[in-house]
Amino acid sequence: RLLLDYLGNHSETEGNETANNNRANAIYDIRLNSDWFVRPVQFEYYQDPLANIDYRLTGGVGVGYYIFDRTGLEWTVAAGPSYQYTKFSTVKSDESDTSTTPAGVLQSSFDVDITSRLTFIQTWQSTFTKKESGAYMHHSVTTLEFEIKRHLDLDVSFVWDYLQDPQTKSDDTVPEKSDTYLTVGFGVRF
Repeated sequence: RLLLDYLGNHSETEGNETANNNRANAIYDIRLNSDWFVRPVQFEYYQDPLANIDYRLTGGVGVGYYIFDRTGLEWTVAAGPSYQYTKFSTVKSDESDTSTTPAGVLQSSFDVDITSRLTFIQTWQSTFTKKESGAYMHHSVTTLEFEIKRHLDLDVSFVWDYLQDPQTKSDDTVPEKSDTYLTVGFGVRF
């Protein structure tokens, strides 16, 4: 299966930018049997200038397992090694504006049909890196998906992003470790 995902968040309050981030993922899984799959391609692009991340690229591989795989209920877990490159927006003059590191990625995806048109989806990703790249980060999305038409959904999602050790900016401010937001959007199924 091929999974392509994009999540963008842009907002302003009283003329001040309060959110500006983009996350794109591409995952390709090959099923080995009814329970196991391999992930020969896993790639993520992330950008969040307010968190002092000009952009972050993470690429890797993995292996996964279906805890549940039946009509109306699917739960998968996956793990694997990755490599991460981060370009920071600003840094102090004596520090590097880039960081590269090996990483470990753990993922969980839970999907259950509440009714024939309403689905609950919970995804979680934890990435473990060296301290200069943030030490560890979590990305969680909790979604209620309502089917409007056969291939068109209305999604309401609560998103939580966490970075243990954010990079200090050139003005000595440290971005917040945790960021939460609520999004409403449309989804298209192929």
